[in-house]
Amino acid sequence: MKSSEYLNHIALEYSQYVLYSRAIPKMSDGLKPGQRIALWLVRRYDKSDSTVALVGEMISSRHYVHGNAPAEDLVSRLAAPYLMNYPLIHGEGAFGSRIAPIDGIGAARYTAVKRSDFAQNHLYVDEDILPFNYGYDGATRVPTTFLPLLPILLLNGAKGIAVGFACNILPRKIEDVSKAVLETIRTGKCNHPLLPGYERYDVDVVHLDDNKYQIIGKFERINASTIRITEIPPQTKVTKALEHLKNLKDEGKIRDFTNNSSDRISIEVSSKRGTFGKMDDAEIISLLNLSVVETENITTISPDGSRLIRYNTPQELVEDFVRWRLPYIKKRFEKKLDTAINELTRLLLFLSAFEKHDGKVLVNDIPKIRSRKELLKRIEVMNIGREIGATKEDMNWLADLPIHRFTKAEQKRASDRVQELFTKIGEYEDIISSEDRQREIYATDIKDRL
Repeated sequence: MKSSEYLNHIALEYSQYVLYSRAIPKMSDGLKPGQRIALWLVRRYDKSDSTVALVGEMISSRHYVHGNAPAEDLVSRLAAPYLMNYPLIHGEGAFGSRIAPIDGIGAARYTAVKRSDFAQNHLYVDEDILPFNYGYDGATRVPTTFLPLLPILLLNGAKGIAVGFACNILPRKIEDVSKAVLETIRTGKCNHPLLPGYERYDVDVVHLDDNKYQIIGKFERINASTIRITEIPPQTKVTKALEHLKNLKDEGKIRDFTNNSSDRISIEVSSKRGTFGKMDDAEIISLLNLSVVETENITTISPDGSRLIRYNTPQELVEDFVRWRLPYIKKRFEKKLDTAINELTRLLLFLSAFEKHDGKVLVNDIPKIRSRKELLKRIEVMNIGREIGATKEDMNWLADLPIHRFTKAEQKRASDRVQELFTKIGEYEDIISSEDRQREIYATDIKDRL
């Protein structure tokens, strides 16, 4: 291989690695691999523990291989309320403020984290049917995606830059996204408006054209010469806003300004006498640079991680998300059906021990049997469980039951449970055979969490 070919080859490998493994989130759960690892581990944290403990677990478990500093930043951002509409990790301590969304995040050794209520309700769903893959060490397993009921990608937004590709997805409010998903479940199409929305920023959003949006801050008029800025766009740092006001003052376009911001934005700006009174709102917004224009680029990785997907609109993503998520409702009940059938088989096996087989009842002989091996032999000779398709593992289960289980009371309890299971199995089979039922259940799952 020529040196130029080799360089092109490794450059391509690196670009693909960055694209699929670090920079662009998946459509299915809205996460990048490192975020998914952190959230997989923190799901067990029902009580707060230090942020460095979670970071240490990420690294010691060999799930995450990029070092302490990137891991600390990753975890802190997942818990930062002014960086995420709906934080996926609950943070205790300094995780940013309205004035300093990023710079206000404290060192990991001084903060604590645990599983967030939002993640519990919306991300950690159907864990028993999650798709898994092996981690970097080939031994530990991590999910290839979570199975959220709503597209987290549209709720929290995402940014990422890879070689030749980038994404810039703006956040939305859960009420709007839920309505869009419910409409899609019902009709197969999404026509619900999905303007960007911010939970902790009092801004207006105007749809300009295609994927362009204007994010506009707020101000209030005190008098004809004075206004108070009460909000700036999330994309604008307070320091940058103050620097702009200083430039306006130097240029003589405003007289002075006073920054009274603490837990919220409050910047008083004065002009020459009556100047603000002669300006309309749009002119003041333009002068004070209180708006930004964002072009949304909805580029994601497919749920199986095999390809890039670019959506022209958020509605397209919602439709694709529902098409991907709906079959997992069926898988949920297929799993429930398997579990119910396995339980039913063992209960019928247990009940058969009380029945006659070739004129003998196993329960009557159990007190006389001296060993487990002898009991298994007796079960085999009496053909117990053969008619119900019991496996060798089921036979071992029966042989391992303590003798006090073989009572009339336990027999009655098992008989009642068998009737319950027959009913449940019928329900599960009906759901599995009906996509309409699956859609109803999916919609109910969402409504129950709102």
